[in-house]
Order: sequence, then structure tokens, then C-alpha cells
Amino acid sequence: MTRNVVRRIMAVLMPNASEPRERWRSLAVLGVMPVLVLVLAVVAAWLRWDESVQRIRGSTNIEAIRAASDSAVAMLSYHPKTAESDFEAVCAGLTDEFCDTYTALAREVVLPAAAQQNIRSEATVPAAAVVSADTNRAVLLLSVNQMITIGNDAPSMTTSSVRVTVARVDGRWLVSDFTPI
Repeated sequence: MTRNVVRRIMAVLMPNASEPRERWRSLAVLGVMPVLVLVLAVVAAWLRWDESVQRIRGSTNIEAIRAASDSAVAMLSYHPKTAESDFEAVCAGLTDEFCDTYTALAREVVLPAAAQQNIRSEATVPAAAVVSADTNRAVLLLSVNQMITIGNDAPSMTTSSVRVTVARVDGRWLVSDFTPI
């Protein structure tokens, strides 16, 4: 019965396929085409999925870089008259644990020096790169330019590299580690 069905299909699709050799070619075409279509459909679906994953990774990287850069600028920019409030505002971009570490350093070292020596600092991040990233954590390398003015002296420019780790907490990227290198 199956042979009769195949013969009828073959007769309709290829009416001139009377020779056995032609019939086998026809069977091969009929057998290969659905498999080929299925393989192409699977490849197209995979490419579409991969594109969406890359798009998500790209936006994740951009968000992580922006958060790390903004926090680095906030951490390293201060004015002696507003240093206390400047440092308190920084913690909004830091994890709770890192905020404690940062605040201790600011209160013990930076704030007294800024007040005593009238130190002003303005930081910028001209370049940033992702070292590694996933959906909830990213490690970045930032190039930081810092313009420091002590008292009435001329400003001096320093450039440094910083390794910053950010973690996604409640949908926001927060700095969890900040290591000059």
C-alpha cells in the first residue's frame, strides 16, 4: 500500500520518471527536501535567538559601563566645601558592603585632606571596556582622568586605570569593587 501511494505521488510530481533510475532520484529529492527545509528552519531560528542574546548582552554591557563610569566620576570628584555631601551621594551607586568600605576611606583619609589642604578633584572617564559580563555581574576596566587642584596651585592631571566590578541589584547596576591598577 505504501508503495502504491509513493508511486502515485511520483506519477503526479514527475510524470516522466518511468525508469527506476529516475524514480530513485525523485525519491531522493522528496526525502531530502523536507530534511533540508527543516535544517534551514532550525538554523534560522538559532540565528534569530543568537541575535537577540547578543542584543541583550550589548545593552547589558552599555548599562554596566554607564553605571561604573558614573560611579567612578562621583567617587573621585569632590570639592572641599561640599565633600561631605558629595561622598554621601556616591553611595546611591554602590552596593551596601562597598559603600561601607568607601565611606570609611572617605571619612578617614579624603575628607580631612580635602578640608585641610583645600583639595578639589574633578574626574572623567574617557574610555571603558568590558573584561567579562553576564546578566547580573560585570567586570570593567576604566581609564580615569583626574584633575586635582590643591589650594591655589595650578591643577594637575593624573591618568589611571581602574578595575571596577558592578553587580545588578534590584534591576540597577551598583559598584561592588573598585581597584586601581
